[in-house]
Parts: sequence; structure tokens; C-alpha cells
Amino acid sequence: MSRDAEETGRVLTKSFMFQGEDLYVNIDAKWCDIRVKIVEAEADISDGPVGLSDGPDILRPLPGYGRNEPVPVSGDHVRVKLQWG
Repeated sequence: MSRDAEETGRVLTKSFMFQGEDLYVNIDAKWCDIRVKIVEAEADISDGPVGLSDGPDILRPLPGYGRNEPVPVSGDHVRVKLQWG
């Protein structure tokens, strides 16, 4: 993602097993904010990249970690804790 982007973007990581209570990210979002949604590891993206036009439900979020739950994070942080409300 570029901080020069003019539209909303999306980053999809490879599946990983999260162990612990807190999730941290390194971000530079001084001019915007990020919102993190955690989705099912079994999401089918075999047809290629997932775009914003694919709709919000193509990747099903885990309960409590969806599109409306994340607390927005902005600023320049080496290690900032993600939160959901």
C-alpha cells in the first residue's frame, strides 16, 4: 500500500496461527487510518486477488473482528496494539 493512494486499499496476508492476547502492527498512517478485520483462514481466494468491488462479504470475518468492530488506528507507530470494540 502506498500512502499516496487515492482510494481505500486492502492487504490480505497469508494464513497464520495467532497465539496470544494482543496483535500489534507497524504502520505509517499519518494522513489516514487503518482498520483491521480478521477473516477465516479457509477463505477461498483461488480465483485471484480479492478487490474492493468483490463486496465486503467475500471474506467472512471472525465474530467480533469484522468490518464494523475495529478501532481505527492512525499515526506513525513502530508497534501499536490493534483493538476491536
